Amino acid sequence: GETAPDEGDVRNAMDKCRLGLKSEVTIESAPEGAAVSLDDPTKVLGQTPYSTKLEPGDYVVYLAAEGYRPFERRISVKAGEPLKLVFKLEEIVNAGTIRIQSNIRGASIFIDGQNVGLTPYDQPITLAAGPHQVILQKDDYQSVNQSVTVEQGAEVAVEASLFLTESPATWKKHLGW
Repeated sequence: GETAPDEGDVRNAMDKCRLGLKSEVTIESAPEGAAVSLDDPTKVLGQTPYSTKLEPGDYVVYLAAEGYRPFERRISVKAGEPLKLVFKLEEIVNAGTIRIQSNIRGASIFIDGQNVGLTPYDQPITLAAGPHQVILQKDDYQSVNQSVTVEQGAEVAVEASLFLTESPATWKKHLGW
């Protein structure tokens, strides 16, 4: 049949109803200023704190900030229900580890001048990436001093052999036993 004379009015009323279904969505982050994307991480919509109105449905929120790990979370928006999301971004730690092995028990371990513990030290030690000074000391033994460079995400093995400063007294002479 023919189109109704009030078709335009009905369509406008339907569009208004659809607008009423959109929900207010607020996205915040710690730290603020993270780039916000929905469903496509390459299309940045704004920075946190960010507010928008979304139709009901499922979305994927992407947050990105320099010095922090990229963040991705699936959310569900319901009709007429406002949604406030607060996310804490994880800082990228520029660190690596070192593992210390020694031939002597009870030697003091110093890293960058700070006492870490005694040998044997089985756990890896987490340090900021870059150069570090490792010293192992024990009374009556020659200390070991090494410079190591720790790289992000890598483990450096430090093997230190300590030797007595004076040889132990024996009854062995140049003539034999």
